[in-house]
Amino acid sequence: MPLAHSVKKQSAKPITAVHTLTGDEAHRLKIACGAIIAVLVIIASVSAYRAYTLEKERKAFVEDVAQRFTPALLRLRGDVGLLLYHIRSNSSADTLIYISALTRDNALAVAKAYELLYRYTHDQRYRRLSTAFRELGTAINTIMNRGPQLKQILEEKRPALEQLDGVMEELQGVKSLKDVPESVAEDISRIARELTP
Repeated sequence: MPLAHSVKKQSAKPITAVHTLTGDEAHRLKIACGAIIAVLVIIASVSAYRAYTLEKERKAFVEDVAQRFTPALLRLRGDVGLLLYHIRSNSSADTLIYISALTRDNALAVAKAYELLYRYTHDQRYRRLSTAFRELGTAINTIMNRGPQLKQILEEKRPALEQLDGVMEELQGVKSLKDVPESVAEDISRIARELTP
């Protein structure tokens, strides 16, 4: 006879021991559950309040950066027109270098502002605008580094600068960096490539 058959089958008996709570135990259990629920409500409230204040701080920061750097965008708009004026007037190389430096610095300041806005909001529009203005500042810096060829290069690049002036004029009604349309990024990037000697 196989070993498996030699073992007697035992019937499974359910465990029927049930502990009933006394009045005192039930009262303690209610208090413990109430305390846990109260702690969870407090944690949820604190988390919701923290999320609300973080969002409020984020909006305030974005608004502050956008407002503080808007003058750099306005100066950039004026710098491009001034640079074109001095190219047409055949001004000295020193004057052209000075105005080119102002243009570069304002382009890079606007790029940095958009970089801050992107890092804080993760809005891709701000990343593209940051890249475009950085490319513009780099292109102008490259022209400035050409030394004695500066006047000739600026004259050759005058059509691209005139396009840039047109794009900047479209921003005339902009009151904040947040209001600059994303399409400007494409235009400025294209012009920056044309400006690069």
